Amino acid sequence: MPSGGDGGPAEGKKELVALTDGFRESEQSWKELLLDLPRRGLKIDPKLAIGDGALGFWKALPQVFGSTREQRCWVHKTANVLNKLPQHRQARRSQTGTKSGWPRRARTRTMHSPH
Repeated sequence: MPSGGDGGPAEGKKELVALTDGFRESEQSWKELLLDLPRRGLKIDPKLAIGDGALGFWKALPQVFGSTREQRCWVHKTANVLNKLPQHRQARRSQTGTKSGWPRRARTRTMHSPH
């Protein structure tokens, strides 16, 4: 795995660091995957973990990487909030044509922002 001086990917690029079978919500499955990351080249605790609502992941993370901050993925969070809207309030969501309810253009621009 190419890495920068802090142990992360060179030039801030995202890269897949692990893929394994397991149970999605299983704390033990996530813990095993996280414990394997140093063998795969991770040299320091990640500064930030971003994920969906996989409860097992959030339970396992502090057991393995105690200093890593947690952040909920805004796309998943937005989709979950929009799913709770009454049907008659979901008109805008269906007009955008996206699962999250956000226009594709705005979502892409935000996700690729250098800030």
